[in-house]
Amino acid sequence: MLSQESTNAIARSREAIIRIGGAIGRVMEMNNMIAASAEEQAATSRQVDDNVRTLVERSHEAQGVSTQTGEAAEELNILIKRINDEVSQYTVGKTASGIKGGPMK
Repeated sequence: MLSQESTNAIARSREAIIRIGGAIGRVMEMNNMIAASAEEQAATSRQVDDNVRTLVERSHEAQGVSTQTGEAAEELNILIKRINDEVSQYTVGKTASGIKGGPMK
Protein backbone atom coordinates (compact mmCIF):
# COMPACT_ATOMS: atom_id res chain seq x y z
CA MET A 1 0.00 0.00 0.00
CA LEU A 2 1.16 3.52 -0.77
CA SER A 3 2.19 5.80 1.99
CA GLN A 4 0.44 9.13 2.53
CA GLU A 5 3.57 10.91 1.34
CA SER A 6 3.57 8.96 -1.96
CA THR A 7 -0.13 9.62 -2.45
CA ASN A 8 0.42 13.33 -1.93
CA ALA A 9 3.37 13.34 -4.35
CA ILE A 10 1.28 11.59 -6.99
CA ALA A 11 -1.55 14.11 -6.53
CA ARG A 12 0.89 17.04 -6.84
CA SER A 13 2.42 15.47 -9.95
CA ARG A 14 -1.03 15.02 -11.47
CA GLU A 15 -1.91 18.68 -10.77
CA ALA A 16 1.42 19.81 -12.24
CA ILE A 17 0.83 17.77 -15.40
CA ILE A 18 -2.66 19.30 -15.73
CA ARG A 19 -1.21 22.82 -15.33
CA ILE A 20 1.53 22.03 -17.87
CA GLY A 21 -1.11 20.77 -20.32
CA GLY A 22 -3.09 24.00 -19.84
CA ALA A 23 0.05 26.08 -20.40
CA ILE A 24 0.84 24.13 -23.57
CA GLY A 25 -2.72 24.77 -24.80
CA ARG A 26 -2.35 28.53 -24.16
CA VAL A 27 1.02 28.58 -25.95
CA MET A 28 -0.56 26.84 -28.93
CA GLU A 29 -3.41 29.40 -28.98
CA MET A 30 -0.87 32.24 -28.88
CA ASN A 31 1.11 30.61 -31.67
CA ASN A 32 -2.04 30.38 -33.81
CA MET A 33 -2.86 34.03 -33.11
CA ILE A 34 0.67 35.07 -34.07
CA ALA A 35 0.46 33.05 -37.29
CA ALA A 36 -2.90 34.63 -38.17
CA SER A 37 -1.53 38.11 -37.44
CA ALA A 38 1.52 37.43 -39.59
CA GLU A 39 -0.74 36.33 -42.46
CA GLU A 40 -2.85 39.49 -42.11
CA GLN A 41 0.26 41.63 -42.02
CA ALA A 42 1.61 39.93 -45.16
CA ALA A 43 -1.71 40.50 -46.95
CA THR A 44 -1.70 44.15 -45.92
CA SER A 45 1.89 44.51 -47.12
CA ARG A 46 0.92 43.04 -50.49
CA GLN A 47 -1.98 45.49 -50.76
CA VAL A 48 0.29 48.42 -49.94
CA ASP A 49 2.79 47.20 -52.53
CA ASP A 50 0.04 46.88 -55.16
CA ASN A 51 -1.22 50.39 -54.33
CA VAL A 52 2.27 51.87 -54.63
CA ARG A 53 2.75 50.18 -58.01
CA THR A 54 -0.60 51.56 -59.18
CA LEU A 55 0.38 55.05 -58.01
CA VAL A 56 3.66 54.84 -59.92
CA GLU A 57 1.83 53.74 -63.07
CA ARG A 58 -0.73 56.54 -62.74
CA SER A 59 2.04 59.04 -62.11
CA HIS A 60 3.78 58.00 -65.34
CA GLU A 61 0.48 58.21 -67.22
CA ALA A 62 -0.18 61.68 -65.80
CA GLN A 63 3.31 62.77 -66.78
CA GLY A 64 2.65 61.61 -70.35
CA VAL A 65 -0.69 63.41 -70.48
CA SER A 66 0.94 66.55 -69.08
CA THR A 67 3.58 66.43 -71.79
CA GLN A 68 0.93 65.98 -74.46
CA THR A 69 -1.07 68.88 -73.03
CA GLY A 70 2.02 71.10 -73.12
CA GLU A 71 2.72 70.16 -76.72
CA ALA A 72 -0.91 70.83 -77.68
CA ALA A 73 -0.75 74.23 -75.95
CA GLU A 74 2.36 75.12 -77.92
CA GLU A 75 0.64 74.12 -81.17
CA LEU A 76 -2.39 76.23 -80.23
CA ASN A 77 -0.14 79.23 -79.53
CA ILE A 78 1.42 78.84 -82.98
CA LEU A 79 -2.03 78.64 -84.60
CA ILE A 80 -3.26 81.67 -82.63
CA LYS A 81 -0.24 83.67 -83.78
CA ARG A 82 -0.89 82.67 -87.40
CA ILE A 83 -4.55 83.63 -87.11
CA ASN A 84 -3.66 86.94 -85.48
CA ASP A 85 -1.17 87.61 -88.27
CA GLU A 86 -3.84 86.85 -90.87
CA VAL A 87 -6.52 88.93 -89.12
CA SER A 88 -4.17 91.87 -88.60
CA GLN A 89 -4.09 92.34 -92.37
CA TYR A 90 -7.75 93.45 -92.32
CA THR A 91 -9.40 96.62 -91.04
CA VAL A 92 -13.01 97.30 -90.31
CA GLY A 93 -14.40 100.72 -91.10
CA LYS A 94 -17.87 102.25 -91.03
CA THR A 95 -19.55 103.77 -94.06
CA ALA A 96 -22.94 105.35 -94.45
CA SER A 97 -24.38 102.03 -95.66
CA GLY A 98 -22.87 99.81 -92.90
CA ILE A 99 -19.65 98.07 -92.11
CA LYS A 100 -16.94 97.83 -94.68
CA GLY A 101 -14.01 95.52 -94.49
CA GLY A 102 -11.14 94.44 -96.63
CA PRO A 103 -7.40 93.95 -96.74
CA MET A 104 -5.28 96.75 -95.32
CA LYS A 105 -3.56 98.90 -97.91
